[in-house]
Amino acid sequence: MLGLISFAKDRSEERRLISEMSLALIKLGGGLIAPKDWPAHTADVKTIRRLGEEIKEFAGSLIIGHGGGNFPHTEATKYKTYEGFRDEKGKLRACLTQVAARDINSIVMREFLSLGLPVASVAPHDIGVASNGKVTKEFYEPIKLLLKKRMIPVVYGDVIWDIKRGCTIFSTEVWLSLLARHFKSVKRIIQVTAEKGVLGSEGKIIKVINSRNFTQLKSAIGKAAGVDVTGGMLHKVEESLKLAKDMGIETLIISGKVAGRLAAALRGEKVDGTRIG
Repeated sequence: MLGLISFAKDRSEERRLISEMSLALIKLGGGLIAPKDWPAHTADVKTIRRLGEEIKEFAGSLIIGHGGGNFPHTEATKYKTYEGFRDEKGKLRACLTQVAARDINSIVMREFLSLGLPVASVAPHDIGVASNGKVTKEFYEPIKLLLKKRMIPVVYGDVIWDIKRGCTIFSTEVWLSLLARHFKSVKRIIQVTAEKGVLGSEGKIIKVINSRNFTQLKSAIGKAAGVDVTGGMLHKVEESLKLAKDMGIETLIISGKVAGRLAAALRGEKVDGTRIG
């Protein structure tokens, strides 16, 4: 009987710790890990591995998201997958885009696992269903379980199934936003990009973006170079501002090309980049 009471207390304590834990979200930009001006389906494995090594230094709980870069963006643009099933061939083309997204995810997973990181891939189409481009059903039990087991869920931008359109494309930024709203214990989001931060019209880093200065800065924030069907840098900023307004969560956009910068940001050190919130 005492053993059962002790077990129940342990489970109760585990649930309490999970609900109260500080959760960090990291997004590795597609243009960083698979540059959009590189040949299609070509990953920057060296950068992926270095980022994994920096993440490995972090002892806290986190969820990693990553973009697709020159993998799914190539198919999505070629087939206009973001418009849904335009005809019967649209079904096959959506699946081809989905496979491309999974291909870059497989590369990220292999590199991180080789470093000893306990990462587990979570396919977007398994945790959400959309209707006319908006998520209407969400299923986060697999992610909750992984976090309880002290593992690292890895989500990615991908095709998800849409009740009206047949399919739609959901960016990693949208998924991280949905996860932040669901878990509520998220304290910060770090977006790791190929840029130094959000750049203004003169190519200089915009240090801070908030609701007060965004209207003035919006026209200066360029979209990502190369093929990008999810809106580029402007999309990142807009999603981050929504989170700041609704949840009080700050987003930090930093360069992933500078060795050690992600590790420093995860330690809470002040680093060059753009703070949004």
